[in-house]
Amino acid sequence: MKIFRHLTVRKIPQQNGVAEHMNRTLLERARCMLSNVGLSREFFLAEAFSTAYYLVNRSPHSSLEFKTPEEVWSGSPPNYSDWKIFLCPFYLVTGVQEEASKGKALLSVCP
Repeated sequence: MKIFRHLTVRKIPQQNGVAEHMNRTLLERARCMLSNVGLSREFFLAEAFSTAYYLVNRSPHSSLEFKTPEEVWSGSPPNYSDWKIFLCPFYLVTGVQEEASKGKALLSVCP
């Protein structure tokens, strides 16, 4: 068996079909997450892209015998207990502790 060297231009994902397919998959997943919650791409595309990348690395793949890339890399299965729905409600701290004694709320729910 021989190994052949094949030179490509660096930083050109079009010459690497696997990388190009993964980039397209991540972008499609990010767009779906943004359209599902009604956010604009201009402000939240990077966060959605990071979330899509996180999910891909913790999802089973057939090429890895249905193990996750995280499991293959670290040797232990990923923890799914801390997963949240993309853009689930979160709490914003709106005051300081002294205001709580005056009956004002310290937290407000953000949509």
